[in-house]
Amino acid sequence: NYVVQKVLARGAAEARRAVFRQLDQHAVELGTHVYGCRVVQKALEMLAPGDAASLVEELRKDALRCVHDQHGNHVIQKCVEVTARAACEESTDKDVVKLAVLGEQLLGEFATRARSLAAHPFGCRVLQRVLEHWGRALRDPAARGHKAVARLVDELVNQGRDVAPLLEHQYANYVMQHCIQFGRPQDRSATIREVKNHLVDFSRHKFASNVVEKCLEFGDDSDRKDLVARVVGDAAAPQNLKLLLVDPFANYVVQKVVDLADRDQVMTIAAALRPVAAQVRHTPGKHIITRLEKKVPGLKL
Repeated sequence: NYVVQKVLARGAAEARRAVFRQLDQHAVELGTHVYGCRVVQKALEMLAPGDAASLVEELRKDALRCVHDQHGNHVIQKCVEVTARAACEESTDKDVVKLAVLGEQLLGEFATRARSLAAHPFGCRVLQRVLEHWGRALRDPAARGHKAVARLVDELVNQGRDVAPLLEHQYANYVMQHCIQFGRPQDRSATIREVKNHLVDFSRHKFASNVVEKCLEFGDDSDRKDLVARVVGDAAAPQNLKLLLVDPFANYVVQKVVDLADRDQVMTIAAALRPVAAQVRHTPGKHIITRLEKKVPGLKL
């Protein structure tokens, strides 16, 4: 399979075409094979747009089976990438246009199943590639493929309603992180609003805490300041902060907060830490102490 990949990458057009003839009508069979899937991925990347479109069309008809396969999901990820690239080209070439249209149809296969795919160990990877490669189309209503990818994201984010099961899921949380990073401003705002409503619980959750960190990283200035303020609280009522400081997952959220906090907020965190610093040094919170002391020269806890 490595040799055939080299033929696709370095061979003449006639050699690539010869490989295509062997793959044609066997893309699903080979795409779900432990070694064949690597050749199909390379073919999608290196073949002329017309030949690549023929493979994508065959794979699209059996897309869900491939997505749920440990090898086939990698092939569908490559389909997502190749079709998104074609959509971005805005070319009038009929083969490039066909690739872009097939990409939209592929997204349509996923749209009504977005939540179940997000919670699948292989499906979540495919949706992450969708958000990475079709993110531009999602944010531009005039772009080719906008409606298809918007339907998919709308099902996931659902205006912030009932997203907690996805935020707390071991696979779906990665998809929701991508929604925050690559989604529309309204997708980000809806998710952050739900995170704010359950900030302490999500911060202390093994998987949702990753989403909280992503909210802090990619939220707008207003959302970021509000999240930091909610974590820090104030010196008179630092109950939430004390819970988060020593938690094995939430301490990473507080570390991110320390990076973003202003001096007054940093001193509030330090004030909450100081009475229990000796105990905290033997918990995950020790990393927060180190971060604080680096951020404020001369600060000793």
